[in-house]
Amino acid sequence: MNKKQLSEHIGNIDDRLIQQAENIPNYAAQHRKKRVRQLLATAAVLVLMVSSFSVGAIAFAREIIIEVPAEQETLELEGVNLTLILPESWKGQYSIEKNGNNFIVYNPQIREATSDGVLFTIVSYEESMTEEQFIENGLDFTAYRYLLATSDKTYILHYASDVQYDPADKEQEKIYQKMMSEIEDIQIVVNNIFSPKDIVVAPEGMTEEVEHAAQVKEPEGETPGFAIYFDTERYYMVEKNEKFYIRPIGVAENSKLICEMEIEEIPDVLWEEAAQTIRNQMCEEQEAGKWDSISDISHDTHIKRLHFYASEGTDWDSTQEEHYFYQMDGQGTYHIVLRYFLEATEGNGTRFHAMLDTFTLVTTQDTSQSISK
Repeated sequence: MNKKQLSEHIGNIDDRLIQQAENIPNYAAQHRKKRVRQLLATAAVLVLMVSSFSVGAIAFAREIIIEVPAEQETLELEGVNLTLILPESWKGQYSIEKNGNNFIVYNPQIREATSDGVLFTIVSYEESMTEEQFIENGLDFTAYRYLLATSDKTYILHYASDVQYDPADKEQEKIYQKMMSEIEDIQIVVNNIFSPKDIVVAPEGMTEEVEHAAQVKEPEGETPGFAIYFDTERYYMVEKNEKFYIRPIGVAENSKLICEMEIEEIPDVLWEEAAQTIRNQMCEEQEAGKWDSISDISHDTHIKRLHFYASEGTDWDSTQEEHYFYQMDGQGTYHIVLRYFLEATEGNGTRFHAMLDTFTLVTTQDTSQSISK
């Protein structure tokens, strides 16, 4: 990728930073408790890695639960849910400049003397990429640290490579080289990544924006948990017999007109096997007269998951089921069922789909490690 392509891809970044990015070595790097809880903004900031199986998923380089000491030297990035935890020795020796959607961190004393002093730039790419996709797109020809991707952006820390100080000034050189060597010690914290958000839904064909709150099942050891947003004004979430249910508020649990989302963890079973086993069981039920039709198992094209559908018939109160299967990186499968009666397809069915689109896997890593070092 040439200077022009890089400039167009990352937006409004200073020309000299593009020049610095041409001949640097590549530093590619990557990695990974049980209870549902709503995430709150607390002093302990939860930083989670989310599997990138979905276009809407959030991907982190590494993950950690960090409690940030009040006296720690920190730098918050304006408009982005990111905070940098800097080495204590950096106090008074750094400044930040926002250039478009990118952030340039530099030494102000060196910049005043030389107009240089750049340490690194955090670049906001205008598309969502995993680290593998970032490399496949040919963007890894500079030294970098992959930070995270949201549904529409990717954040990368690009190191400076050119000489950013006066070579004749030994004191400048000493300060700059020390700071450059400490960049790897910077920790990246994602703030309130699962804060409430408005989601567009269209029940009965009427488009509306509805605030959804996140619920998280925390990971247990190497087994991923999950996060999902749901409409807390209309639905509640409950755990029963190691399954999780999202149901309409005010509707009896034993109602014959069932409307619910069921989330089940199937440990140590790959998604293809899980999908086929459950479909086979339902085919046996079909032979006994329960199901009118059951679709084949399909791979979704835009999200890494399997699905099949089942219907009891075409009467208004006939139960409909949609089965979705998400692979847990060799650890097992998450099985999600959308269950509703036919007349509720465009109501609860549509709202369930909006919630399903927010489902993501989450894992944590040993707290002794720092994020994306």
